[in-house]
Amino acid sequence: MVFKHRNYKNLLNFQMEEKGIQETITARPSRSDLASMGRPKTVVANYFGFKFTSPSGEERIHKYKMETDPGLPQDSPLLRKLARRTRRDLEKSIGHVEFFRDCAYALINNPDITDIHKTPSDEDNTMYKVKYTWVQEIKKEDVDMLIFFKIFLNRLMERGGLVQVGFGKYFDPSRQRDLKECNCWPGYATSLSNYQSGILFTVNPTNKFLMNRTAYDVIKGTRGTNTKDNIAKELNARGVMTHYNKKVYRVEEVDYDHTPKDKFTLQEKSTKRELTYIDYYKEKYNVEIKDPDQPLLVHMNERTNNKIFLIPETCILTGITDELKAKNSREMRDILFANAEVKYKRIETYFEHLLNNEKCKQMMETWKVTIVNKPLEVNAVQLHPGQLLIHKDQKIDLTRTPEFDREIKNLMDMPKVSKWAIFFPHRFAKEAEALLRDMQNCIRDFRYPCCAPRKVKIADDKIDSWRKGIEGVLKGQEGISFAVFVIQGKKKASPVYHELKKILVEEVPVPSQMILADTLSRGKGIRSIANKLFIQCNAKFGGTPWGFYNLPMCNKPTMFCGIDIFKKCKQRGCSYAAFVSTTDKFCGKFNSEVSWVKEGDDIGAGFGKSVINGIAAFKEKNGCVPQRIVIFRDGVSESQLPAVLSTECGSIKDALEKEGHKDTNLIFLVVNQTSGARFFCKNGRRNVNPERGIVVDSGVVRESEYDFYIVPHGSRQGIQGPTRFHLLYSSETIDTKSLYEVCYRLCYGYFNYGSSIKVPSPVLYAHKLAYFCGEIENKQGKTIPVDSLKSKLYYI
Repeated sequence: MVFKHRNYKNLLNFQMEEKGIQETITARPSRSDLASMGRPKTVVANYFGFKFTSPSGEERIHKYKMETDPGLPQDSPLLRKLARRTRRDLEKSIGHVEFFRDCAYALINNPDITDIHKTPSDEDNTMYKVKYTWVQEIKKEDVDMLIFFKIFLNRLMERGGLVQVGFGKYFDPSRQRDLKECNCWPGYATSLSNYQSGILFTVNPTNKFLMNRTAYDVIKGTRGTNTKDNIAKELNARGVMTHYNKKVYRVEEVDYDHTPKDKFTLQEKSTKRELTYIDYYKEKYNVEIKDPDQPLLVHMNERTNNKIFLIPETCILTGITDELKAKNSREMRDILFANAEVKYKRIETYFEHLLNNEKCKQMMETWKVTIVNKPLEVNAVQLHPGQLLIHKDQKIDLTRTPEFDREIKNLMDMPKVSKWAIFFPHRFAKEAEALLRDMQNCIRDFRYPCCAPRKVKIADDKIDSWRKGIEGVLKGQEGISFAVFVIQGKKKASPVYHELKKILVEEVPVPSQMILADTLSRGKGIRSIANKLFIQCNAKFGGTPWGFYNLPMCNKPTMFCGIDIFKKCKQRGCSYAAFVSTTDKFCGKFNSEVSWVKEGDDIGAGFGKSVINGIAAFKEKNGCVPQRIVIFRDGVSESQLPAVLSTECGSIKDALEKEGHKDTNLIFLVVNQTSGARFFCKNGRRNVNPERGIVVDSGVVRESEYDFYIVPHGSRQGIQGPTRFHLLYSSETIDTKSLYEVCYRLCYGYFNYGSSIKVPSPVLYAHKLAYFCGEIENKQGKTIPVDSLKSKLYYI
């Protein structure tokens, strides 16, 4: 199954074609009774449209086909050069034009155009004949109208002085904000597509941080032993922006075998010549390279897979470190956590900038098109979040208590823990004792059937000492069901975390909980930490902190599943596929599987096997197989949906049929929490974040496909984004209200957080499992947890 993540779409399409599978994405119901599902609301969306301004009211754009002799492929760089060279002559016949690949778009209709332009190529001096032919008048619903508006909007932003940095993001250097040791460019992320309400584009405020350091500063500023390793840690996979053309690149490696003094072959018109990088930068950009002996940075072009060499002293480091965030803490609050009203004002600033700019006004006048600065209003409802079952008949009404941390006095299922242990280095004995004291208080308050732990002191912080202590206590001994570790290091950067976890899931399979000594040494909130830690530990060794009461779609035995893939493995082209499924009617117990997949393997086959294993675990727990399976697939891009439907969903359907589960209904949804949609509600004159439970299924959704948005969580600061759900397949007719409610309510099922999260809990569990194994592999090598851990959430 695994593949280079950037080629995932191509691989899925290849597998789809190879199997000869043709699937159709589930269509939207002809009618949605949204208003009857909850409390009606009206929300403002960050979606905006276009308007033709010609006096006659005509909405006409004409498409012309560009043909060359000899022929060239659509994505050929030479084709773009020939288009630029023939543009002036073409505009004499059909007026102003915009190009996209081998197409030209214009306002003027000239079906009789017969001009043939001749121009030589730079590469081999071949004389090319270029001919333009009228194709059609573009209609509103045509994909070419979408392409034209994309080009139009991008050109408009460029004329307005905005600089494109990355895909779909434009920034305004003129409004740069200077900070300590870095600066911030305000900008906008835009996305354009066709929706129920027509062609619309989203606008989201964003920021680009640029450090006051170059890659050269990092190389020259690194001292001590293992200098090259330290430079690699600082620069590999780092984003940099070249100051001469404002383009962003990802650094793959530092190449010490090449310097700016090296020569390369430059193709110019019909000639080739060799020159050094020093000479090239001087001629091309008027940039003088000061250090001729510096190494070069390597960037891999994803489209051509060719290496691009960059000069470190021209590469500004992008992003911002935790250290710089701390130095600019007050400014960070203003920039990163601005409230909804501030974000909305920035969207208004975007339109003011473009609509008042003279070059932009000239372009809009030329094309008789303007952008509409009034956001779209859409109908919505607020769903009821339901109830949680905590202990016996104790319930929590989530309408009154959406954040229920302090309401949990008992746990739903508390398996007896006869033996457990706490490990800590000798120097952290004080911190460990404080943690243990509060954990024992939690055990008493929760009335948990648990004995006192065994205390294991580790001589020092070396991994060999940790291994010796673990093997001495856990290996070969029966009944140790859980272990807590107090470890050194900072958050996400402990030097022993990944190696300890690898030992505890492969060699000595025991659920474990790591906690940093630095967190405990602060002395504040340890009881609160211990309380959350205790709930998390309960889930890790097979308990259930809480479950769902009267969950929709559970009128018959139903298994809810989550799927995610970790694709950033150190071993290029490989990945981890995780599948997590519920095994009880309260959605509080899970079966978790993860598989390592090498490049080229069929991803769907692996998930088909995981579904069958999940059914077996469900039957073992309930005495029957599920009659309905609901699968939540963690987000993939919209262009990959048909391929995911045909390969992953198709293989799961095949596995169900092959194993005799023909009567089991299958529902397959894709969950995406990174969409560009944002919704605002009015509070007097101010724009505020919508309340949790808001659902939108009209206006800003697809006309024919079945997608909808839910705001499942609350936000005290910043602006919250909704989660987009896309129903790809259903073998049964679904009640729309039940579908929306179950998608929302499952967001309250993540045991690490006493409130709602952005996605249904099975999705996040699958995400955690895939990334747990993937990140350990990147540090310690290939990792596959043993089967005895499948029934435990050891990875959260």
